[in-house]
Amino acid sequence: MDEFVRVIPGVDLSQGSVTFVVDGNLERYWHHEPRLITQALSKAVQPARWFPATRKLTLTVAATGHRAGVQRHFILSAF
Repeated sequence: MDEFVRVIPGVDLSQGSVTFVVDGNLERYWHHEPRLITQALSKAVQPARWFPATRKLTLTVAATGHRAGVQRHFILSAF
């Protein structure tokens, strides 16, 4: 299993930037549809997970019929 870090992402809808702190350092990335990330964050049922090796942000969101929620994955690009 890939190693991950739990993060609290901040999303700038106008620029598409996604920022969070990892090991005391502010990291900034970009996503082409930041609104999808904010929608997923509003329905999150677990802390966000960041997989640095693959630049994947994973959010587990509430979903009918799925007691543990459903994972949504977002691949972020360098800003």
